[in-house]
Amino acid sequence: TYSIVRQPDGVKVATDITATSFTDNTISKTQGYSYQITAKSQKGEGVVAETNIVVSGSALEVPYSSNFSDDEDFRLWTIIDGDGDGETWYRENNYAGTADWFMKYMSQSMLSPNAKNNDWFISAPIHLDANKYYSLSYAIRLMSSNGLFPCNYTITLGESNTIESQTQQLVVVDGEENMIVFENHSVAVHVDK
Repeated sequence: TYSIVRQPDGVKVATDITATSFTDNTISKTQGYSYQITAKSQKGEGVVAETNIVVSGSALEVPYSSNFSDDEDFRLWTIIDGDGDGETWYRENNYAGTADWFMKYMSQSMLSPNAKNNDWFISAPIHLDANKYYSLSYAIRLMSSNGLFPCNYTITLGESNTIESQTQQLVVVDGEENMIVFENHSVAVHVDK
């Protein structure tokens, strides 16, 4: 039999089940959830296995803001290592003179200006009305100057948290540089449907 505990809230959602699938119908808050599964037999409990984090619940409402300062906020984002190199976005603070939390990407094994990366972090669903304009603001801080390690990135809009669903390009940046200062950006977003 199996027991299932939902994280991050620690709620036991199933006890002594035998089915090989389970649907959690008790979610009331939009959150990034994972599930800890423990098998049990006459010999005792097995090692706990934990699922990947999956964002579930209703779409978030605007205005929405994220500063990545706590686990609950961070769990609303889907991180994808699209090129499978084992290096992708992660959350950090206290770096280069700032106490702020932020998302960081820095390839440790491919320090090359010509490196091609395919790494994503995608927000939880956000409710946007069709035929309206919205403003997307973000700050970016780089370690790039004089053509060394310029930053190339794309900001997209999609209908789910997969790479394939990111079908509308909002911003394509090729070669942005700054040296350890947060640069603020703002983008007008029009939602077609």
